Amino acid sequence: MELVKRYRDFDELTVPMLNEFVEKIIVHERDRKHSIDTTQTVEIHLNFIGEFKVHEEPALTAEQEEEKRKILERRERNHQNYLKRKANGKQKEWEQKYYPIRKARMEEKKAALLAEGAVLGANTVLSIH
Repeated sequence: MELVKRYRDFDELTVPMLNEFVEKIIVHERDRKHSIDTTQTVEIHLNFIGEFKVHEEPALTAEQEEEKRKILERRERNHQNYLKRKANGKQKEWEQKYYPIRKARMEEKKAALLAEGAVLGANTVLSIH
């Protein structure tokens, strides 16, 4: 109770507060490895309380359920196609062909960001107190 009373009114969540309230955080493996868009379970256990459960997602309409099902089916088809390409060597060929192009694009973007940062830095006045 003393811990709760101490932090009863606060405007900002700080690291010391988290250290006193959070016992442990368990991050489980992603549902599908090597996927950009996937789900992942995270458990948060609080001191003196146990596991903190986040409220479940609100119920979806029939249209939303159908859209979600289509997206999941498409994602599964794409993943299966990737696995087939990987097994027969076509994925490796594609990566070898397009990796230099992708790397060049990334370098161009990086150079543009650095140039933009240099321009912003030149226009910024630092004040030292």
